[in-house]
This record gives sequence, C-alpha cells and structure tokens, in this order.
Amino acid sequence: MYLSPNMKRNLLIGAAAILALIVVGSVIGTIIGLVFMVIKGIVAAVLGLVGFAFKSVFNLLLVGGLAYLAYRWYQGRRAIEGPFEGERRLRW
Repeated sequence: MYLSPNMKRNLLIGAAAILALIVVGSVIGTIIGLVFMVIKGIVAAVLGLVGFAFKSVFNLLLVGGLAYLAYRWYQGRRAIEGPFEGERRLRW
C-alpha cells in the first residue's frame, strides 16, 4: 500500500500524540494515587491513635499529652519576635 509523505507525517504525529497522552495520563494517575495513599495512611494513623487512646484512661492521658505537645510545638513555630527583647508573639 502506498502512503504519501503527507499521510506518513500525519500517522507519525497521531502516534506521537497518542503516546504523549498515555505517558501524561500515567504520570498524573501515579501522582493522584500517591496523594491518596498518603492521605489514607495519615487517616489510618490518626484513627489507630484514637482507638489506642480509648482503650484505657492511661492511654487517653498519654495521647492527650502528646497532642498538647504537638500543639505547643505548632504554636512555637508560628511565633514571631515581639518588640521587646526575648518576647515572642503568635501570628494571627
């Protein structure tokens, strides 16, 4: 079968476009899958911690203390230097 040079060029462009769509789609799918896996892992860790906390009063106090330390660490990260020496203020 004879293919004109113009038709060969169109077939090559079409094949390249299909290949580009496949590659871009697989990359986007991989990124979306990784994001969902990370979110699923975070949710599983939090739910596991909550389940652990409510098994006994000691565990509840332990998890509550860890949550309080995490909150204070977060506040310390948000703090900025105040106008006076050694003063730190929260950014609102």
